[in-house]
Amino acid sequence: MKVLFNYNGQYKIKNSSAVALGTFDGIHIGHQELIMLLEKQKAKGYNTVIYTFINHPMTVLQAEKAPLQLMTVKEKIKELSKYKIDFLILNPFNDELKIKSRDQFLLELIDNLNAKSIITGFNHRFGSKGLGDTNYLRTRSKEQGFELMTVEPVKLGENIVSSTLIRDLVASGKVREAATMLGRPYKLTGKVVKGFGLGRKLGFPTANMRYPKNKQIPGLGIYAVECKLSNRTYMGVTSIGYNPTFDRKEISIETYIMDFNEDIYGKDLSVSFIEKIRDEIKFASKEELSEQINKDVFTARKLIYKIR
Repeated sequence: MKVLFNYNGQYKIKNSSAVALGTFDGIHIGHQELIMLLEKQKAKGYNTVIYTFINHPMTVLQAEKAPLQLMTVKEKIKELSKYKIDFLILNPFNDELKIKSRDQFLLELIDNLNAKSIITGFNHRFGSKGLGDTNYLRTRSKEQGFELMTVEPVKLGENIVSSTLIRDLVASGKVREAATMLGRPYKLTGKVVKGFGLGRKLGFPTANMRYPKNKQIPGLGIYAVECKLSNRTYMGVTSIGYNPTFDRKEISIETYIMDFNEDIYGKDLSVSFIEKIRDEIKFASKEELSEQINKDVFTARKLIYKIR
């Protein structure tokens, strides 16, 4: 997959292309349906192209309402590289793109990418004021001679799978339900930095993670997790919160990695959230907290073994 940061918006593809449009935050099972439909266009001899954004459009349209992201750009590139995609075109959503009309957006797509097939989700909108939609594309496809394919809503139970719903599930600690919609556990990746050393004093040394500030973190609580470090996977327990027993004022993300005892400061740690074990609790003593952590580790082992 060729990754292109299309800052000037002028990248061109000579050969005929099938182009998938969307924000692709989280690359959930609805996105995956769209991507698999895109992959099938290779049989027609088309280049397969995902046309998306570096930043979320809401950071420009209404910055105060911009959502926290389910994926960083780096994570999005890594996940999309698993598919049969020829080009990933990452565009900055800026003031210029904000005012671009739907006609101008579409014609540039056809001219620059030689789009013969366009694939979108059922509710995708584009162009100034979001006036471009599937009805517009359906009309223009007949005039411009491209094929339009739309992916219908993907449902789990009564719920339509969406990045917004997944974000809400993660924020409320419902990581198992979020994983069902993502098709994989929700993940945070960051560098291990020095913390207060409280876990070590309790007999459970933890890795304190510096996480991307624009990314959605799970709700406060204790979680069973799988940790990836230097291409090796371990079971673990992650605490997200204020450490109420010690009255900390800032949120920290600390992970006890089972069956592991190495210095990993400065290394990248990935934590995949399997299930929430419990809420944060303020304990009367360090001894009570240590006893509870021991129970959390036992619970986490059982939960993780169940899914393996």
